[in-house]
Amino acid sequence: MAAAKGLLLLGGAGAVGVLALAAAAGRREAPTSQPGGSPTPDGAVIPPVPTPSLLDAAVAVPGQVADVVTDAAHAATDLVSRMTWVPRVIARVMRHEGGYDAVNPNRDGAGLSFGILQWNRAGLYRLLGAMYGLDAPAFQRVFGPSWPKLLQAAGGGATASVDGRRLWEEPWLSRFRAAGKHPPFQEAQDRLAREGEHLQAAEAVARRLNVPTERALALFFDTAVQQGAGAADQVAARMKAAYTAAGQAVTVPYRDLLAAYAQGAADRARRTTAPDSPSSGRLRWVAVGPEWHLHAGSLDLYRDILSRRTAILKDPQLGDAPVRLA
Repeated sequence: MAAAKGLLLLGGAGAVGVLALAAAAGRREAPTSQPGGSPTPDGAVIPPVPTPSLLDAAVAVPGQVADVVTDAAHAATDLVSRMTWVPRVIARVMRHEGGYDAVNPNRDGAGLSFGILQWNRAGLYRLLGAMYGLDAPAFQRVFGPSWPKLLQAAGGGATASVDGRRLWEEPWLSRFRAAGKHPPFQEAQDRLAREGEHLQAAEAVARRLNVPTERALALFFDTAVQQGAGAADQVAARMKAAYTAAGQAVTVPYRDLLAAYAQGAADRARRTTAPDSPSSGRLRWVAVGPEWHLHAGSLDLYRDILSRRTAILKDPQLGDAPVRLA
């Protein structure tokens, strides 16, 4: 199966334009609704934390759409199945995040992070609700009699104390690690990784830029996991606006587009002028030579983000053939 080599930026009468890839067949709108909450023993529902939808489809060009300019026009039957690429993309990003029982005890000031995608705050709340929904008796056993307080604390951002202890302190650390070893709770993590906002955002970016390949989706997914679903979309939106500003057709090579996205993601943590305030909650701007880089604790986020994204661009195990989106 041939890999995609180029992109065509299409202009149209009255249209801003749209990036078109040879194999962008069978596009559908990404889902914008969040799954329902999990029931508690008294019949109440643990509601999911609402998330604004950032999953808009690519701008359509009215009228005739020009022929694509990649090396081959792949039929829909040639697209790599989601059952193939989704687990591979998740596994690729897990290298940076950890295993099912991985716990980050507030090292970056964001509270407890847990699991294969290091869910924290609102994401941790969703995950705990999914875990409870799959095996409520085990959830109550693993987290103890204060499990309702745990859910309440997670719903408030996972930074409050439960029974006088932060979630990144004992006994909660041991309880989370034990939960990560329970197969139904591992399945909850797998489901949330496959169906949650991070992968939805990655597929939305692939539609926006029309680069539905395994490598591109790993890049977008990694950005959504590390920087947030909204950030992943905003990087793509700025790129598309820049490409379409002239209102005429422009050819953008596939690898150049991915490299531009990786740099754009990292640039969110870099500036060339001094900030008005060097600190912003758990994050702070630090002078690095002639630039300012955003830091979480001692971690230089600009360098870390750029290193992660560049590694995906160079990974020989990731494919560049078109894949099927949801």
